[in-house]
Amino acid sequence: MSKPFLCESMYSPGSLLIQANGAGEKLTLSGNNGASIDGVTDGAIILLEVPSLDNAISLGDGGNIFVDAGADGNAVTTGSQVIAHGDTTFANADSNASTTMTTETNVATLDPAAPSYPTLSNVDVPGLRTTSRFNVVPDAGGTTIDSLFTNTANVDGRGISVWNLGSTPGQTLTLPNQSASGTDGGKFFSDGDTIIQPGGGAKIQFDASVGPGFWRVSTL
Repeated sequence: MSKPFLCESMYSPGSLLIQANGAGEKLTLSGNNGASIDGVTDGAIILLEVPSLDNAISLGDGGNIFVDAGADGNAVTTGSQVIAHGDTTFANADSNASTTMTTETNVATLDPAAPSYPTLSNVDVPGLRTTSRFNVVPDAGGTTIDSLFTNTANVDGRGISVWNLGSTPGQTLTLPNQSASGTDGGKFFSDGDTIIQPGGGAKIQFDASVGPGFWRVSTL
């Protein structure tokens, strides 16, 4: 026999507490703002349909949304993009997304690398489109990458940590500054050619604000 779930509603300051066991109880809030909560084996699934806000959770007047997954839990998003921004429709035009810890989990590896890549893409390195870490084991005499494309067109603000996993002195990884051999929209830009020694790394971020755009490079 399933246990009943508990629902308490307080309008000042305004909160809703729902407890569900694993038997599949369901609470539906209808109207303009709707929520569906289904109990599953170890928790709940929340489905939101808010037509006026294009399917959103919205707390006005400085409210906070707090997700607690427990000490051993994870909060996972599956959208193609996770976007945090202000919206002049409301009163939060100036906003920032802040985090206490970021873990870069997706990894794409180029091993072994050829001496030269005028244009390197997701076709050459499957997974490059979604990676947050790009590991390269350079050719014995070093490897040069003149331009990089994670998508057909690189996305403004896209950032990647690039690491040289070479183990011998000659295995350098070079990201030339505005190389003539590269393809516009994927070239690198810094105060000179970036030469990453074995064991070293660089942080690259795409900047689409100037011309066809380029990867800004900062060594780590």
